[in-house]
Amino acid sequence: MVSWNTDNQIQKKRKKRKKRRKKKKKKKKKKKKKKKKKKKKKKKKKKGEEEEKKKKKKKKKKKKKKKKKKKKKKKKKKKKK
Repeated sequence: MVSWNTDNQIQKKRKKRKKRRKKKKKKKKKKKKKKKKKKKKKKKKKKGEEEEKKKKKKKKKKKKKKKKKKKKKKKKKKKKK
C-alpha cells in the first residue's frame, strides 16, 4: 500500500506539471498573436514603399536598354569602314 501511495503522489505531481506547462504554452501563444498584428501594420507601410521602388527600377532598366542600342549602332558603323 505504501508503494501505491507514493505512485499516486508522483502522478498528482505530474498532473500539476502538465497544467503548469499548458498555462505557459497558452501565455506564449497569446504573445505571438500580438506580435503578428504589429508585423501586419508594418507590412502595409512597406508595400507602398516597395511599389515606389519597383517603379524607379523599371525606369532605370529602360535607360540602360537605350544605351545598349546606341553602342550596337556604333559597332556596325566601324565594320562598314
